[in-house]
Amino acid sequence: MRQSWPYDLTQDYLPRGQNHSMKRTLSLGFIRLSALLVYTEDQSPHWNKITDVEVDLGVKEKTQPMTEQSVFKLRWMIITEWRDIPMVLLMQILSLVDDQTVITVSGVCCDWRDAIYFGLARLSFSWCSYNMNSVALSLVPKFTKLQTLILRQDKPQLADDVVETIAKYYHELQILDLNESFKLTNRTLYAIALGCRDLTKLNISTCLAFSDNALPYLASFCKKLKVLNLYRCVKAASDTTLQAIG
Repeated sequence: MRQSWPYDLTQDYLPRGQNHSMKRTLSLGFIRLSALLVYTEDQSPHWNKITDVEVDLGVKEKTQPMTEQSVFKLRWMIITEWRDIPMVLLMQILSLVDDQTVITVSGVCCDWRDAIYFGLARLSFSWCSYNMNSVALSLVPKFTKLQTLILRQDKPQLADDVVETIAKYYHELQILDLNESFKLTNRTLYAIALGCRDLTKLNISTCLAFSDNALPYLASFCKKLKVLNLYRCVKAASDTTLQAIG
């Protein structure tokens, strides 16, 4: 008989003897995901065996019928080590935690590292109050499938060479947030124009050094751009710029 799963996976299924904070992170993920899990009970159920587990991946375009929802099926799954946690389940768990934790978790084991580097679609470096440039330069080449990148800052750190590296690696990037990047110059916009042509949303609010020469150039290459935040971009938001991007 199929029914909602009332059981807390965290007690029996988390590997033993591991870092407590990591267990807590995964525990929260398992608790939140319990609503997505269902099981088929056999004649003599054992909680160390999971039969016919389905995890609804959830994210679908509105135009797709509900019957096409993605389902990940597991049979007789036993979790004894970190690597035993299915990658789909891992990515669901990581969607519940902050980005700094995601980067930390990538060091648990090789399987997790590969899953995160090749599977993560959104990443934020806003937590990085110091050395954002060096952190971003070291990590950017490793995340190969990013579509959303948040680099907004409390205090200006970001340099042009970092954005140039991003544009070199992320040709499929769709959303880029550079808010409060006082140090960026027109070099950044030229790099984005040449490397990130699939961009649909760009936030360059309070990027005071941009001029009205670079934005028309950006608009001529980024044809898919729909949202452009120019708040406080006094030099860039001229009549010439607005006509070019209009």
